[in-house]
Amino acid sequence: MEPPEERTDAECDDRLVLNGILWILRTGAHWRDVPEWYPSPATCLRRHQGWSRTGVFNRILTASAEDLCRRTAVLNYLGFVPLGCIVILLRRCS
Repeated sequence: MEPPEERTDAECDDRLVLNGILWILRTGAHWRDVPEWYPSPATCLRRHQGWSRTGVFNRILTASAEDLCRRTAVLNYLGFVPLGCIVILLRRCS
């Protein structure tokens, strides 16, 4: 079996790159340990650095948290507030 062809940063799907970045943040692993089903560790690291520097990563996380809040409106009514919603509320209050 031949190894997959190396893809350039521009050819990598943003969603896959984001999932690779979130995997690193969730597990605390080193960038070199990104599983092979995600884009290369170098691609994930470069995108994370670029997105963080330009504010894109913060906007992605904020939009995801807001979406989570909307999707869990029933749970909020029952007294459960997801962590992402708490972060948004704290930002708006400061």
